[in-house]
Amino acid sequence: MKDEEYSHIEMDSPFKGDFFFKNKNEKAVIALGGSEGGRLWSTIESKLKDLLQLGYDVLTLAYFREENLPRKLERIPLEYFRQAIDWLSGKEYSSIAVMGLSKGAECALVLASYFNRIAAVAAIVPACVVFQGINGSAFRRTSSWSYEKKELPYVKLHHFHKGFLKERLKGEYYHCYMHSLLNNRNEKAIIPVERIRGPILLLSGKNDTMWPSEFMADMIVKRLKEKQFGYSCEHLVFDTGHDVFEDSESWGKIMDFFKRIRM
Repeated sequence: MKDEEYSHIEMDSPFKGDFFFKNKNEKAVIALGGSEGGRLWSTIESKLKDLLQLGYDVLTLAYFREENLPRKLERIPLEYFRQAIDWLSGKEYSSIAVMGLSKGAECALVLASYFNRIAAVAAIVPACVVFQGINGSAFRRTSSWSYEKKELPYVKLHHFHKGFLKERLKGEYYHCYMHSLLNNRNEKAIIPVERIRGPILLLSGKNDTMWPSEFMADMIVKRLKEKQFGYSCEHLVFDTGHDVFEDSESWGKIMDFFKRIRM
């Protein structure tokens, strides 16, 4: 992407991220990474041009593992993300969408269910519930997110089920998340996706060994049908692992979604 094609602002307060914009764009996308944390833009720089050319300015937002942000992915306040939404709203965009990957997809669905200024969601290998935060400890249980100083209800992870240690050595957590999900008794942990006020795109990997993204995306679709969701929801399954976002076909489908939706 040539420098003259866009402008870039590095944001440090009241939130941390990178804002890419063209003067004539009227819509915006907030992009959220997953459990790797830190700033996201360098990993999706090659894709920014496509969104900018479609008429979407892009705010890639860091929310932990960055200077002056939480070190661990736990109890991240939704108010932090609302500051970014408020900031974009102040620029008078006609609409704001959110795109998230993995834990960022979980966050994207939560944000859109809480804040009605989010007009569309692209959730890549998403969760259908709020899961326990990721803090490096099997014993300190907290929610991934909080709101108004209270933890969001969450599904506790069963770290010591049969086969967990072997899975962990390979950096895979599918059975841990699936076991925890199937044994969940906290219905309040389910993300109320029916409250989202706009179209939803879900992408999952058939061979996802990180967590059961296909199963969870199916659960989201099922809930939306049961709740008679008033907007479109599409679930696309790819013959990949957790790295759906790196698949060129999947990015084409995301672009198609942003082309056709009316926000």
